[in-house]
Amino acid sequence: MNAQIPRIGCGLFLAFYLTGCFAPKAYIDPQYRHATYANLQPKAEPVAILVDLTFQTNGKDKPTVAAQLRPKVSKILRASRVVSDHAALTNAPRLSLVINNFGDLAAARAKGFATGLTFGAAGSEVVDFYEMTAVFTSGSGASAKKSYKHALHSTFGAHAAPQGLEAVPPETAVERVLEDMLLNLLQDLQKENLL
Repeated sequence: MNAQIPRIGCGLFLAFYLTGCFAPKAYIDPQYRHATYANLQPKAEPVAILVDLTFQTNGKDKPTVAAQLRPKVSKILRASRVVSDHAALTNAPRLSLVINNFGDLAAARAKGFATGLTFGAAGSEVVDFYEMTAVFTSGSGASAKKSYKHALHSTFGAHAAPQGLEAVPPETAVERVLEDMLLNLLQDLQKENLL
C-alpha cells in the first residue's frame, strides 16, 4: 500500500491498514458530488482569500494532517479560478474550514483482523465519513456558514466493489473527497453572489 495514505489522516483507512498488508481499493461515493470545475464561473482575477484549515479525526484536532492537506486545499482553490489562497491583507475575505473524518475505528480494526486471519479470503469494506464546515466572510463583512458531507468506501481482500461507486487510486482518494466538498462550497457561494 502507498505509504502516503496513513499520513493523510483517513482514520478507518489507517485502522484497517494497521491490521494487515492487503492493498485497499478506494471508491468515492458519488451522491455527494454536486459541482465540478465546469460548474463554476471563473474570474479574470481570482479573489485572493485567507484560508484557515483544521482537520479532525472523530472530532479530535490533527494539526499534522491539516498541514499535509493545506497544499491540496490551495491547489484545488487555485484550479477553480474563482479564488486563490495567498492573500496577505488583513481585510481580505476569509475562509475557515473544519474537516472531520469520522467513523467506527474499533469496527474497522475488527474487520481488518478477520480479513488478515483469512489472508484476504474474507474481504471487508469500511467507510470513512467526512464532514466539512465552512465559514466564508467576504471583504465587506458578509458571511455564510455551510456544511458538506462525503464518504470514502474502501475494500480489502476479496471483497466486491460497492455497486455504482467510482474507483480511484487510494493515494488520491482523500484529495478527491476534499475537492468535491470544496467545489460544492464554491458553487454555493457563487450562487449567493458572495464570490
